[in-house]
Amino acid sequence: MFGSGYVLLAFLRTEFVERLHWLTEKQLIDAVAVGQFTPGPLSATATFIGYVVAGWRGAIVATVGIFLPGFVLVALSGRFSRACEGRQPWRRRWMAWSRDRSR
Repeated sequence: MFGSGYVLLAFLRTEFVERLHWLTEKQLIDAVAVGQFTPGPLSATATFIGYVVAGWRGAIVATVGIFLPGFVLVALSGRFSRACEGRQPWRRRWMAWSRDRSR
């Protein structure tokens, strides 16, 4: 999926308003509006929708659900990059080069 966070609006509307009936059209627009004036619009929107659907517990679950996959991927990629270095000199040079370029 390409585009900004606004691309998700159609998917959120279809899922939460039309299919599941968890939100009204106004609540979805409010969630997007709240997300737009806070840092991290997608996470703020997810937290707001979680709150509307299930109160504080829903907000916590939605927030954890939006952040946890990224944390897991970063943790796994760190282990993977160390495993990739291996004992072969060309791999060590390539990993050192890629680390230098990312700084």
